Amino acid sequence: MVLRRLAGGAVVLLVAWAACVRAQEKAPADAVLRDKGLTRVGGTYLLEADAKLPELMRRLRQVRKRVDDDAAKRAEIAKDIQKALDAEVGWDREMRDVDEKLSKAKDPVKHNQLAGQHNVLLSKMREAERYIDQRQKELSKMPDAWDDWVQVVLEVSDKFQAASRRYEELAADDAVKGATARLNEGAGGKVRLGPSGQFTQEQPYVRKQRELVDAGSIKLVVMGGVAQVNVTLNGTLSVPMLLDSGASSVFLSWEVAQQAGLRPGPKDPVVKAAIASGKSIEACLMTLRSVRVGPFVAEDVACLVAPASMKDAPNLLGGSYLRNYVYRMDLTRGELHMSPIGGKIQELPAATMPAATTAPASPLATTGPAAEKGSEPEVLVEKGWTILFRSADPTHWNTAVREADAYAVPLEKAPADMAYLRMRNADGDYVIIPLKRDELQKHVGRHTYGWEGRNIAMHKAHHLGIYVKSMPRKAKGSIDVSQVTNASWTGYGFGNRVRMDDRQGYAWEGKPAGHSVFEIAVTAGPLTEEERKRVPGD
Repeated sequence: MVLRRLAGGAVVLLVAWAACVRAQEKAPADAVLRDKGLTRVGGTYLLEADAKLPELMRRLRQVRKRVDDDAAKRAEIAKDIQKALDAEVGWDREMRDVDEKLSKAKDPVKHNQLAGQHNVLLSKMREAERYIDQRQKELSKMPDAWDDWVQVVLEVSDKFQAASRRYEELAADDAVKGATARLNEGAGGKVRLGPSGQFTQEQPYVRKQRELVDAGSIKLVVMGGVAQVNVTLNGTLSVPMLLDSGASSVFLSWEVAQQAGLRPGPKDPVVKAAIASGKSIEACLMTLRSVRVGPFVAEDVACLVAPASMKDAPNLLGGSYLRNYVYRMDLTRGELHMSPIGGKIQELPAATMPAATTAPASPLATTGPAAEKGSEPEVLVEKGWTILFRSADPTHWNTAVREADAYAVPLEKAPADMAYLRMRNADGDYVIIPLKRDELQKHVGRHTYGWEGRNIAMHKAHHLGIYVKSMPRKAKGSIDVSQVTNASWTGYGFGNRVRMDDRQGYAWEGKPAGHSVFEIAVTAGPLTEEERKRVPGD
């Protein structure tokens, strides 16, 4: 009996000893994983960012909701403003009818009735103006959670990227593999290396939020504290517009409206609009099929068109477009940051998306490689020619632009020893002139031709291109590429429309062309035999 009890005690001691040995083996294994920055959560060893993921994602979603809620409130106020504008348009029509009848009324009673109707309508219109002013003031005081959202998105996405890279390193680490294997020996449940299921599930959402932040950075041109951004109207016309968050609607000059295909007529409603000087004007209320800034497209956008008599009217990107987005201007960096309400970017049609290749099948089919956020576009070189400019908008000259329909780099990117400049149109036709790098931004006159590189803005147009002295501009509507005192010529490029001076003109081989994309490229040479044939004699 005593021996049996001793034997039983030995078995107990043996089991305890074995458990102790296993614990000693497992303890170092757990320590190895902890030393690698891993924490056990359930049966998974996670990095700190993964272990704290619920808290991070809660912060991200909370601030995103604030952004969307604020934007929705702004959109609601903007909608109320638009309703008031629409009502004002209706009352304006009624008043015109009443005033016409009033001018013809002979009977005193009828005259008084019409006068009373006129006064009621006038009172309603004034009340609408006061309401619009009040709502616009509310709009200007709305909170903006954009900065908080951007900061949290960057923080969370950076942690996701760092954790993903670290998990890949740990998965290939022999020490981690060995420690995990030792922990999984025998009973006690299996363990594994992260990431967690939530990490994998949330990664696409975090990546999309980062894409929204990156895609929403659009280049501004800031002059004297005033910000301009390139805007595409109706899918065809690219025009610089002043960003005006205080304007309730997009506002276009008569000339730009004509170029965009809008033709204000007597049947179009007229509303009163206050301009920056405080003066009240009558503008036509019309609708643009589409307005695009960078990748952000809004359709059926209400706009006000200035009267033809209003010279030098500004082009304003106002509330009827901006209310679709959360936006913020960074004048110091010269950037406009945008995000759609609800966090969805409308994709551009395939035909307008930038191509990925740098060797286009047709001459001007692509605008070059995509630019990283905060950087200039990569310099595009094709068959020895450095592309400096490829756009229908001459204001892009000597700037950094990478858009679906435009590409430009600063002129400092030209080769220091460049010897020739080439202008090419969308059909692949081209002309070449000898030119040095320090002449790119100058007016250069030769015996038979010249180069206008100053991009002078005169007569409601910019002037940039090659002019030919055997091509004088005489006929009305011909394009004056040059800007030379007492002498003007047409040729190849951008200029004003002679004796019309109404909008940007385009010329090729001395003849007016429609809205055109031109390419300007330079090379140090040598030229091919075919290229030498395109150099004019001097």
